[in-house]
Amino acid sequence: MKFIRGMLEGNYNVKINVIEKNHSMLGSVLDDKGSSIIEQYMREKGINIIKQTTAVNLTQENRSITSVELSNGRLIPSDIVLVCIGIKPSVSFLQNETMLGKSGILVDSHLQTQINNIYAAGDVAQVPDPIFEKIPIFHPSWSHAKAHGRIAAANMIGGNKEYLSHIHLQKITFVDLGFISAGCFEPNKHNFPPNDKNRDLKIFQSTDPFLKEITKDETKNIQNSFLQYRKLIYDKEKLVGVLILGKLDSTYPIKRVKKWVKYLLLNQPQIAKHPQRMLRLDFSKFK
Repeated sequence: MKFIRGMLEGNYNVKINVIEKNHSMLGSVLDDKGSSIIEQYMREKGINIIKQTTAVNLTQENRSITSVELSNGRLIPSDIVLVCIGIKPSVSFLQNETMLGKSGILVDSHLQTQINNIYAAGDVAQVPDPIFEKIPIFHPSWSHAKAHGRIAAANMIGGNKEYLSHIHLQKITFVDLGFISAGCFEPNKHNFPPNDKNRDLKIFQSTDPFLKEITKDETKNIQNSFLQYRKLIYDKEKLVGVLILGKLDSTYPIKRVKKWVKYLLLNQPQIAKHPQRMLRLDFSKFK
């Protein structure tokens, strides 16, 4: 996204094609509605989006790239190719399978594995997530990796530090549009709650000034809007997920909002128990 933004802001007069292997853009950090807003916004900027296919080959002439071949047989003329395929930890070298989780290496809140004095940190570590009732979850990000490294290093030399804020939290900006997704913002994608029928998940969404409480089965019937989209997920009265997408201006100071969202999820202050107030909060007054 940063590369595309740079090309647009630099007025390079180039045609940009985005090849997405899934059915929606940024599906790991957005719900379907958020993805559709991003896609429409990108198309309005002149970006061509080709979904549900992948690049399989690059053609060259005189040691320069001339086109990209897609898995559907289509050729896309190209001068520059940027590959971003995601993150998958390399753990095949580990012989102790008890250390491995679904996506990486299982660790506790001290970043220690199931073997004493062996630690894992960064994009390879599955760390207990307080939103998912301390189940070890894979949340690869630069901010988590930095914190993991500091805590693991301190504990290796005899410390007793814990990492208690390992939650999904993403902030992405694109030109004058930005979004924050945090916690369990899409229950179906996150498979939350895990095998527990005692949950009472409710979804609250607003596309300013729209406000509606809906059930999980109704999420596909919401209209798109570019004003500001907010989504809150509650388990009974506990806030477990947040998604905010909107235009970047004085009413949406995204860096401050990111810190505030993290505080809400980890500390559950009184205001977090009132979804209608949460959906109408004026971000411009945040300090």
